[in-house]
Amino acid sequence: MNAGDISSRAYERMAFDDDTTDIRDIAQKVLFPHDRSPYQLGEHPIRNFQELKENMHSLAEYEATWVADWLEYLGDSETASDIYERPKDFRTMINERYRELYTALSSIGYLKRS
Repeated sequence: MNAGDISSRAYERMAFDDDTTDIRDIAQKVLFPHDRSPYQLGEHPIRNFQELKENMHSLAEYEATWVADWLEYLGDSETASDIYERPKDFRTMINERYRELYTALSSIGYLKRS
């Protein structure tokens, strides 16, 4: 999934109560981070959660806490907390969280139908 998989009209309709953090809110924040700096992997900027997942092979284990810091900055404190607790498992956590975000957006109809 990439940002193009979600229709622009559906994206604009994604409005959530600030007091309620649900999976859709987190998905919006980490898949479409507006006004947020990318995670810099060498000379390659990682701009969103999908790009993070796609570049997992390039991340060293010692970068787990940096990734957690960045995810917390984007708005996913749940995943960040899990990574802080178990940094050796961060790649698995990223993959599982990506599937969860993708499924959440799919289930509410925010993905384009091809």
